[in-house]
Amino acid sequence: MEQVTSLERRNRRDLERERKFRRLRLILFIMIGAVAALACVFFYYQYVNGVYEDYTVLEEYEKADSSMVKYISYQDKILKYSNDGASVLDSHGKPVWDGSYEMKNPTVSICGDYVAIADIGGKSIYVFNGKDSGTEIKVLHDIIQADVASQGVVAVAMEDGDSNRIDIYDPYQSGDSLRVEIPTSVNEDGFPIDIALSDDGQKLVTAFINISDGVLENKVTFYNFDEVGQNDINRQTGMVNLEETLLSKVDFLSNDKVCIYTENGFSLYSMKERQEKIADITFEETIKSVMSTQHYIGVVLEEYSGTEKYRLMVYNLNGKNILEKELDFDYDKVQMTEKDIIFHSDLDCNIIRLNGRKKFHKVFDQSILALLPYDDNRKYYLVEESGIQRIQLKNQ
Repeated sequence: MEQVTSLERRNRRDLERERKFRRLRLILFIMIGAVAALACVFFYYQYVNGVYEDYTVLEEYEKADSSMVKYISYQDKILKYSNDGASVLDSHGKPVWDGSYEMKNPTVSICGDYVAIADIGGKSIYVFNGKDSGTEIKVLHDIIQADVASQGVVAVAMEDGDSNRIDIYDPYQSGDSLRVEIPTSVNEDGFPIDIALSDDGQKLVTAFINISDGVLENKVTFYNFDEVGQNDINRQTGMVNLEETLLSKVDFLSNDKVCIYTENGFSLYSMKERQEKIADITFEETIKSVMSTQHYIGVVLEEYSGTEKYRLMVYNLNGKNILEKELDFDYDKVQMTEKDIIFHSDLDCNIIRLNGRKKFHKVFDQSILALLPYDDNRKYYLVEESGIQRIQLKNQ
């Protein structure tokens, strides 16, 4: 009888210890969950919605460039270019690659690793792949516009009297680099103002403007160079006439999405094979700026009513409006990333998140030549007249 009672007592003690252990484990899990929730809330408000008014300089280096040098983002690095050459600087200000050329009016196109710099009005294009000092393409006629694909293939619109032309070159193939010739007529097609090449180099969109008998005509043409367009004349798979508005530019936002910008809005097309319209967006106000990424389109409208200066509109690639925000500041330059929109003038900078919340505002002591995104939510390259700084935003 005594042995049974002792066993029962031990069982009761074991059960009580088990209950206490489970209770402590539950409390521990609750505490860990609470800490994790607080950390998530802190991260959300600090990094997703945090407002910054100052910055810390992580690294700084001098520059001895002339005022003619321009700076743009390139794969978390800085691409600088001018009339006599281009180079890419890493986060420590060290050259990754550079190349020399002589151009009067260089303009840059970037896709993946490749950079194409064309002399608008001239006859030369340099293509850089990050591995050498560049490959030159010499063309026969004055360049109007150029665009590069992710393999280094380059499309070029050229002025040739009454018969302009669009050529596509592959500077890295052996032999003749000319792959495609597309003749155009000024009388029939008009004057080419812009071209856009898909990332894979297989599709092309062109924008033409023509005035016939005093009537403005706008035309966008679509080309496909793979098997889809092999039975079409000059590989042209379609055309869109825009008679009542003025074309400004065309752009491949992704390999299969095309945006046509006009004076009062934009149109989105899908072009997996042949073009299919997705959306038309028009505005009554004057467009001050347009910008885009692989997932978004941004438009800044000049406001003529109310107290604010401008109105910011952001759309996804289905044409759905995801942000509308009034802006109370002036700016000279704007660029959009997948997270932010960066506005700046000579001394003033504003960064707006894509959710519409303010991220950063600062009045600087020196003129801002560029503020370029780096590889972190709060890190940027600040290019001033005296030097370049890699900065991280912080609260005061």
